Amino acid sequence: MKQECPECSGKTVEAKPGKFSLDDKYASYRREVKEKEREEKGLV
Repeated sequence: MKQECPECSGKTVEAKPGKFSLDDKYASYRREVKEKEREEKGLV
């Protein structure tokens, strides 16, 4: 990640991971994306 935004020249910040929750609504979507990435890289 660049230190400066190419569009507005503002300082960038690192995104923090989401807060852990047992009732995670989006976990299945994340697992699906990760599985597709593994298949594309031939790691499955």
